[in-house]
Amino acid sequence: MRRSKEWPWFNTCAVSVETLAPTDVATRTNHGEGRFPMVKIVRSDEARDLNLPGRRSLELVSGVLGSKSVTLRLVEIPVAGTGDRPRDPHRHLAFEECMYVLSGQGITQTPGGDVAVSKGDAILVPAGEYHVTRNTGTEPLWLLCFFPTADCSEQK
Repeated sequence: MRRSKEWPWFNTCAVSVETLAPTDVATRTNHGEGRFPMVKIVRSDEARDLNLPGRRSLELVSGVLGSKSVTLRLVEIPVAGTGDRPRDPHRHLAFEECMYVLSGQGITQTPGGDVAVSKGDAILVPAGEYHVTRNTGTEPLWLLCFFPTADCSEQK
């Protein structure tokens, strides 16, 4: 198990990844203060491929995978090919979306304008705002997308 001098609390509550089966939720004792659930490890090969148009979206965390209140997706937007139909904008009425650009270059389009994005940028989309992110580079655009809800099925 990793030890930390900067965060001593980490030493008492962290559990070694090797002690968990890939989809187990471990329960440990809290120094005699009762039992509490620990981390759940979701391996990338266990992610749900959502088969969404115009991108590859792998759902790593959601209500379907045991989360109570968050969704996390790894999204690959390929380089646009000649004749590819652009994806339509969408919105999430009841929750925000936060995207982090892991690699590549793109553009996030909203009714308020277009913004160029690249590695290291974070994008916060307010609830109800139409948006779409497109790849403008020569390599895949990789995003980590976070939603503060366990169920992202609601979008218009």
